[in-house]
Amino acid sequence: MLDYVVDEGCRFSVAYGFHEEYPVCRAYRDSRINRIFEGTNEINRMLIVQMLMKRAMGGQLPLIPAAIETRRRNSLRAVVRRIARRRAR
Repeated sequence: MLDYVVDEGCRFSVAYGFHEEYPVCRAYRDSRINRIFEGTNEINRMLIVQMLMKRAMGGQLPLIPAAIETRRRNSLRAVVRRIARRRAR
C-alpha cells in the first residue's frame, strides 16, 4: 500500500520536476529500497525450498518419508473421528 501511495504522490510532484528535497521523493527512494530488499527475501525463500527438495529427492533429507508418515497419521485420526461421531449418534 505504501508503495502505491508513494508512486502516485511522486507522479503528481514530477510536474514540478524530480527534486530530492520533496518529502514524497525521499519516501519514494526509501520505498524502492524496501522493494529490492523484499525481492531478495523472496529469491532466498525459493532457493531454500529448491535446496530442500533436491536433498529430499536425493535421500539426504528424510522429508518425503516424514510427509508420508504425517499424512498417514492424519488419515487415521480422521477415520477414528468418523467412527466416534457415528457411535455418538
